[in-house]
Amino acid sequence: MTLKGMRKLLQTQIALVTVSWGIEKENIHLHNYGKYGADRRDFCGVNKLENGVIYQSAVALQIASKLQISALEISKKIVLDLENQQSLDFQAQVMPQGIINFRISDRALANWLEFIKSKTSPQQTIFPEVINYFPIQAAHARCCSLLKLGAREKVIELKDQAPNSWQISLPSEIPWLDTKGNFRLLTSSEINLVNLLVNLVDEFDSFPEKNQPQKWLKLATEISKSFAYFDRNCLIFGEIKLKDLPLAQARLGLVAITQWGLQKLLEEYLGAIAQIS
Repeated sequence: MTLKGMRKLLQTQIALVTVSWGIEKENIHLHNYGKYGADRRDFCGVNKLENGVIYQSAVALQIASKLQISALEISKKIVLDLENQQSLDFQAQVMPQGIINFRISDRALANWLEFIKSKTSPQQTIFPEVINYFPIQAAHARCCSLLKLGAREKVIELKDQAPNSWQISLPSEIPWLDTKGNFRLLTSSEINLVNLLVNLVDEFDSFPEKNQPQKWLKLATEISKSFAYFDRNCLIFGEIKLKDLPLAQARLGLVAITQWGLQKLLEEYLGAIAQIS
């Protein structure tokens, strides 16, 4: 099964709704306005939703003229039909102008992260290194070091410590959710990184071609900076390991997905070597 970004999953569900109305809407635009990056700006009331993975759609405005119904009414109907499908959990917020904000539920996000974690084996395609990608390579190496330390500290077990595979084998499923079903990774450092990784897979979906090095370099740099912030602010070992082992495992799960994303960017999209240490 190929990787699918969260954006594409939501686009597919919205398209099914519009098709059921007799409207085949291509290029349903969804923008990730989750809280990530130091320069995030509130947009059309998106701040009224909790922090998390949040997409915004103006599809109702785009088809209002065809249906001869107000965009606001169309938005409400889209949300109702999506809720009836029950194929992707989300919290919806319909804005007065007809724009819809979708916050992906904690459980849907946890299931998606678990699926991505199980597929984290980049295809090795190493090209001659031309540019110094040291900050990105350093972030990747740090991910590998944390995963190795996690295995030594018996927080996790690794399936394979070969250079191109850092999959976590135990726990078999990362405890992304707490006992109440809420997402464990709540700090801004964690949510920032989660959103950038969600956005990365969305970009892999939308732009499979690998001939845009500046685009991929920018994404890799943003993820590296966000990971460094996460690494400084989110403890994994010591007291956290002893008092809250599931949180330590969830943070290492996020490290593993970050390692996969950086390795894939370096080796497949930037033609660089993913340093291990």
